[in-house]
Amino acid sequence: MNKLKSFTLIEVLIITSIFSIFFVNALFTTTFIVRNMKFQQRKLLATYYADELKEWLIFQKNNDWEYFKNKVGTYCFNDLTINEWPDVGECINFGLNNYFKRQVELNYEDAHKRIIGIITVSWIDIENNEKKVTINFLLSPWES
Repeated sequence: MNKLKSFTLIEVLIITSIFSIFFVNALFTTTFIVRNMKFQQRKLLATYYADELKEWLIFQKNNDWEYFKNKVGTYCFNDLTINEWPDVGECINFGLNNYFKRQVELNYEDAHKRIIGIITVSWIDIENNEKKVTINFLLSPWES
């Protein structure tokens, strides 16, 4: 009699279960990697936007210290190109590139004749949590 060799139903179920576990783990790993890459991409862009604003503020300070030292308060810089000082006030929406809000808080210390600044660029991640990049800096009329 001719016997055909084949897999039993239990063997097929076991191999199917092993493949399923492998592919589900691969899916979770891929999802984690993509989410992490997206976070790093946004963080990199936020750092770029914060550095860009800091360089603009240094230029403003070098251009006219007397005018600059009177610009205390919180300013929202939600335009991609920074051409002028916006009105005083915090950012209400995420208008910078539709994902970010960029603002700076400037305080003048008369005793040390310097500006203390905090630049904050924030965004909302996939899980609806606000993330931010913050740069603290000091500016005085004697540094460039």
